[in-house]
Amino acid sequence: IMIPILVYIGIKFMARSPVTLRTMLSRESGVTSQPEALSDYLGCMGRAATDLRPSGVAVIDKTRVDVVTRGEYIQKNTQIEVIAVRGNAIIVRTKEANA
Repeated sequence: IMIPILVYIGIKFMARSPVTLRTMLSRESGVTSQPEALSDYLGCMGRAATDLRPSGVAVIDKTRVDVVTRGEYIQKNTQIEVIAVRGNAIIVRTKEANA
C-alpha cells in the first residue's frame, strides 16, 4: 500500500522540480508542428501516384508527397485537389468532387 503512495508523491515532486522541462512550446517562440511548405499545397491540383485507400502518394507541383483522403478510395492516376492541410497531413479529394 505504501508503493502506490510513494509513486504518487514522487510524480507530484518531479512535476514541481527544477529538473523537469517547464518551457511551453508555441508558435510565437518559432515552434511549428508542420513545415511551412505544406500550407502552400492548399488548393493545388495533382495526380494520385498510387491508389489512395485512404492514404498514399500523390504528385503535386512535380513533387511526390504523402496524402490522405477523408476515407474514400481514389484510384491511381486520378486527378486530385488538396482541400486541407492539418498537422503533417495533406487531405485531398477527387477533382470532380467539387463540381
